[in-house]
Amino acid sequence: MALIQMLRPLVENNAWDYCILWKFGHHPSRCIEWMGCCCSGSQGVCENVKEENDEMELHLPYLCRDTYVKHSIRTTACQKLAIIPSSLSLFHGIHGEVAVSKQPIWLSNDSIGTQIVVPVEGGLIELYRSK
Repeated sequence: MALIQMLRPLVENNAWDYCILWKFGHHPSRCIEWMGCCCSGSQGVCENVKEENDEMELHLPYLCRDTYVKHSIRTTACQKLAIIPSSLSLFHGIHGEVAVSKQPIWLSNDSIGTQIVVPVEGGLIELYRSK
């Protein structure tokens, strides 16, 4: 998870809404698996205080998937992360294109946002920004 910690400044300074670290599955040509993520919804949450962890565990479905700073779903970035599956097929889509070509892809659309998928050793890094 050291890579996620290195990516966290990208969401903390609002450059990106979220970052996802994907790893290739047991069959690298078939799927990628969610390893961790960080999102801009964690801003203002103190990472050093572990208060109310037991209470937060009771409301697990309402927690953001951010693997470094536990916080409630409170932004569109958190909501978007909540609907992304924990594994993706590489037979089609941007993730598969990047895995096969080993070249980053940058998609930008004013109404949807900007998405970058970058190949790294053993997987992919996905960055997303809605604006």
